[in-house]
Amino acid sequence: MIHSFLLIISLLATSVHTDKKTAVYDADLENSPVAVVQLFTSQGCSSCPPADVLLSQIKEDFNNENVVTLSYHVDYWNRLGWKDPYSDAMFSELQYQYNTAFGNRRVYTPQAIINGKEYYVGSRKQALYDAINKQLQTSSSNGLRIQSKDSGNDAVTFQYTIEGPLQDRTLHFSVALDQQTTAVKRGENRGEKLTNSNIVFVQKDLKPNSRKGEFTIQIPKKYQHTSNWVLTGYVQDPKMIIHAAHQIVL
Repeated sequence: MIHSFLLIISLLATSVHTDKKTAVYDADLENSPVAVVQLFTSQGCSSCPPADVLLSQIKEDFNNENVVTLSYHVDYWNRLGWKDPYSDAMFSELQYQYNTAFGNRRVYTPQAIINGKEYYVGSRKQALYDAINKQLQTSSSNGLRIQSKDSGNDAVTFQYTIEGPLQDRTLHFSVALDQQTTAVKRGENRGEKLTNSNIVFVQKDLKPNSRKGEFTIQIPKKYQHTSNWVLTGYVQDPKMIIHAAHQIVL
C-alpha cells in the first residue's frame, strides 16, 4: 500500500547535469540533457523497499549517462515504530515544497520526482524509465560541473562551473552515502535488511552570482567517519524545475 501524508503548505525555490566519472569542464556543458531522479522514501514504509531497489537499478543502468539519482529519507513515518537512521525533517520539507509546486495537498512514499517536472510512485519501473529517457532527449538551459577541492571528515568544499542564465537560479549541493544496508528491527519492515543508495545526509544551497565559485558544506558529526561519499550539484528555478546537474563520487 502506498503511504500518503497530509501536505503542510510550504514554499521554496531550488535545481541538475551529470558525469559520474569525471569533473572536467566540457565545452558542450550548456544544453546537455539531464535527468535527476529524487526518491522520497522511508525505512518505516512497507511499500518503499521496491522503490529503493529500483533507484539502485537506475543508478547502475545509467551509470555512463547524464542521470543523477538521489535518495531522501523523510521523517514523518518514524512514528510507525522504526526511526529511519537517515531520515531528516529537511527532506520531508523538501518533498512538501515539491508537492506544493505540483498543487498536491498530500505527500506519499515512495515518490520519485524527475527534474522537478514529473512525479510517480517510486516503484513504477516503466514509468520512471520512460520519464528519464524523455528528459535525456530534452535540451537544458543550464550546464554544471562540480569537483571537490578539499574534503575531510568534517567538511567538503565544492568547486563549480555553471553555464547559462544565473538570474532566478538556485544552486544546490548535497553529500550522500553511496550505499548502506540496515537491519530493521521494528515497524512495518521488521526483520528485513534494506539496502539504500545515494542517501543524501546534508544539502545546502546558494544563489550564484558568478559562473565559477566555491562552496563549503559542513559534515554532521554523525557522518564524519563514513566513507564513499557521493557529491551532487543541481541548478533549479523558482518553479522547482531542474535545469542542470552533476554528480561525482569521492
